[in-house]
Amino acid sequence: MFRSIHKLAAFAAGAALLVAGCGGASSGGSVGGSGRIIVNVGVSNPFSGPSAFAGLEAVKGVQLAVAELNKRQKKYEFVTSVADDECTPDGGRAALTKLTEVDRVNVVLTSNCSGAVLGSMSVLQQQGIPGVVTAATAAAITEQAGVGGNKYIFRINSMDTMFAQQFSKYIAAAGVRKIAFLAVNNDYGRGLVQAFAPEFHKLGIQVTTQQFFQQGSPDFRPQLTAINASGAQAILAPAQYPDMIAILRQMKELGLKQRVFARADVVSPAFLAAAGDPHLGDGIVEATYWDPTLSSDPGFSAMLKARFGSAPSLNAYVTYWGMKVIYQAILNGGGAAPGQILKGLQRMDYQTPLGRIKFNNHNQAQSDVFIVGLVNGQIKLIERVHTS
Repeated sequence: MFRSIHKLAAFAAGAALLVAGCGGASSGGSVGGSGRIIVNVGVSNPFSGPSAFAGLEAVKGVQLAVAELNKRQKKYEFVTSVADDECTPDGGRAALTKLTEVDRVNVVLTSNCSGAVLGSMSVLQQQGIPGVVTAATAAAITEQAGVGGNKYIFRINSMDTMFAQQFSKYIAAAGVRKIAFLAVNNDYGRGLVQAFAPEFHKLGIQVTTQQFFQQGSPDFRPQLTAINASGAQAILAPAQYPDMIAILRQMKELGLKQRVFARADVVSPAFLAAAGDPHLGDGIVEATYWDPTLSSDPGFSAMLKARFGSAPSLNAYVTYWGMKVIYQAILNGGGAAPGQILKGLQRMDYQTPLGRIKFNNHNQAQSDVFIVGLVNGQIKLIERVHTS
């Protein structure tokens, strides 16, 4: 699906999208030609490898927010610097080193990959630059942040333990007593399995097998065959939508009838646009940290379509609001220097369509958990849970 030439093209396109119309990278606190204070926002995301599609979607959200912020206020000029973190710990460390030491950014929007965030958090602390997590869900990020840890990393999205506590109850109430994991083999997938397994045990749900796959794999039949043989009634799949499209097609080929529960970005307009068949995902229920119906934020879909001609995705949406959180932090802290943004994040109490962004002692926002489903080719919001 993602061959080498496409990987290189994806990174080039991502970098071009971010630089175009933004004035290029500039050191924090300087005054641009417009007379406004330049705020250089670093963007770390995968622009190569099988997660490159997620990085490109994240770029779209950043670009929309930057254009909006630069238009609606005249004090600050937002520009961006990008770095490919390859969705790996080493890549994350290299990306954050480049953004903080070379590009000298004021603040960073971190990777959607948990491994890349965990590998790069120490760079933020060493350089004294705040970072905002918008999509990575590993519990270890919050465990290492805030009091007694890294005070420079803040997460606006829900984490795996929040999803496990809420979604496992929903799955149990749906009558599932035997479930199998079909998880991507990285920090995100393994972390989700570790979070959900004890919750299932508490609820009397038997985990029949744990199957892992490499992201971007063309063949999921060995894992699906093992799941079917295990006697599972249902599958919980932390898998992003390109992989899920292949998984669902191969389930149909094999005649598998298990219910599918997802934990990524599957129930979304982007999935429906890419799947081709509007009913491929019918019956899937997912726990996520946005409302993909955009019922409370309908203007986003129109903005994205007008600028990029594409359907809304989770990664575009959360980085869009991540930029809004950064701007709110600048207002809270009284300026755009890294220390002022840090202070502004610590003072944050900001209501968004993702939920209330107010950080606890471990710099974790108590954002909402959304349970959503695909019914007759349409996205349905089933439940919105306010976490604490």
